[in-house]
Amino acid sequence: MRSKGRSRLVKQARAIAIREEKLLNEMKRNGRKMLRRSDFLWHILVENAATLGSSRGYAGLIKTLENYRRVEYSAAIRVPRVRLESHLSKALLAGKVRMPRQKARNLARCLDLIEALGGAARARKAALSMPGTDAKIAFLKLFPGVGPKYARNTWMNVHHEDFRNTIAIDSRIQSISDAMSVSFRSYEEHEAFYRDVARDAGMDAWDLDRIMYRFRDEVLEAMSRG
Repeated sequence: MRSKGRSRLVKQARAIAIREEKLLNEMKRNGRKMLRRSDFLWHILVENAATLGSSRGYAGLIKTLENYRRVEYSAAIRVPRVRLESHLSKALLAGKVRMPRQKARNLARCLDLIEALGGAARARKAALSMPGTDAKIAFLKLFPGVGPKYARNTWMNVHHEDFRNTIAIDSRIQSISDAMSVSFRSYEEHEAFYRDVARDAGMDAWDLDRIMYRFRDEVLEAMSRG
């Protein structure tokens, strides 16, 4: 199945890339726009808290203006530190974010670190100054609540040039590997497999990653049809 499944994946990914070119380009533009925000680092940390464990928090916290205004950087830095965790927890709860108290505690500590770096703009500059993918991932992992998967995916979400040949292996992509009956000894080996698939499909690994994530069910169906 590995050889046939891989060929079907290449074919379907190529077809989706052509059909969804407008969407993929829009995702790239939106990502680069987010990266230009002076409060980029704080914003993506809030997004992480909103979506970790359940994606419904994105709509409830990030896309609901009333709730987002309570957690945006300009509002958060005005809250006295002694009240900050309670303030953030209430906003997260209103946004239907899972584990609001724990995440509020993490976000408060993240804000401490951002302020120690000189504020949002300087923290952003520090993040962007990290050389290469490993250093940028390691920098984000310094912030409480950020694991390796999210650290990598964050840079991919903003379409950073260092991460355009990167695959963020998650449960959706793992399900595609399972459908091909392929297994790997390491994350790096797994990622290299999909980089080769992307090359054969004539696209960046970034594009393949987004296609497999957003259109996983369509990809699996095409692979099963042959």
